[in-house]
Amino acid sequence: MIADPTVYAGLCLGLFLLGLFAGRFLNRAILRLPLHFDVIPAWKAVFATEKRPGIYPPDRWYHCLPVVGTASLVGRSPYTGRRILAREPWLELLNGSLFVLAFVCMMPLESWGATQADCLRSPLWAGEIYHWGSVSNVFLWSRYFYFLFLIETLFVATFIDFDLWIIPDGVTFPAMIVGIIGQTLGVGFFLAPVWFQDPNLLQSLTPVIPALQWWPVQKSIPEWIIHHPVLHGFSVSAVGFLVGGGIVWAVRIIGGLILQREAMGFPLLKGADRDAFFAEQEAAATKKKKKKKNKKKK
Repeated sequence: MIADPTVYAGLCLGLFLLGLFAGRFLNRAILRLPLHFDVIPAWKAVFATEKRPGIYPPDRWYHCLPVVGTASLVGRSPYTGRRILAREPWLELLNGSLFVLAFVCMMPLESWGATQADCLRSPLWAGEIYHWGSVSNVFLWSRYFYFLFLIETLFVATFIDFDLWIIPDGVTFPAMIVGIIGQTLGVGFFLAPVWFQDPNLLQSLTPVIPALQWWPVQKSIPEWIIHHPVLHGFSVSAVGFLVGGGIVWAVRIIGGLILQREAMGFPLLKGADRDAFFAEQEAAATKKKKKKKNKKKK
């Protein structure tokens, strides 16, 4: 909780600058993650030093700066030979803005309502369930960076999808791992418990459906959620994974039956990216073979 507007503005400025540098890294990830199908080689490519044939002059000191340095290299860079996209400095600015926007939404200034007004609070949030008297700054900052990781993952996935119509495993697998570990260890990160119900509705339906009198949960939430917060955090993550994957599978199967064609790529597995990428390679290889045959005929 931050009461001083000057300190709050300073934090926003610092996070914006941090977001600019992170955006520069994300631009690199957007270009390099699709180069490999497997997760580890993909991230090795992201961190690898770029080596291009030819002799290039040494980089200027300001080339490592986000926005300014990136904008000065837009086009075919004379220093690396790589083509810098015109969108890259704008993506860095967008990412810096997302850092600040997420901070303002999750940790509002005290005069704006502080944690009582954050976008993650609801009658079913962890503080109400576990009867927290106050929320520590460690929890708030941990939750902020946890959801910021999700935002950054979606950022990378979105622009790779725009470019290639794929979402590589290098994007989805790390997000799944962080999501499961974060929900399990960061007790209280969930937006709502894994199960909740209206007790009044249950009482109203019991005369109509007598079997509901043996329903195991009579209160708004099960008792085990209160007594086993770590297990509950893991269950929130696991159920989200199963429901999300189930929806994708349902669209894939139903769409395939209706359209009689591939309705959606194989979700969260290597086959989707690999099939899409190999299709382009096979088409290119076929064209090369045809050209060679035509040359031989001539």
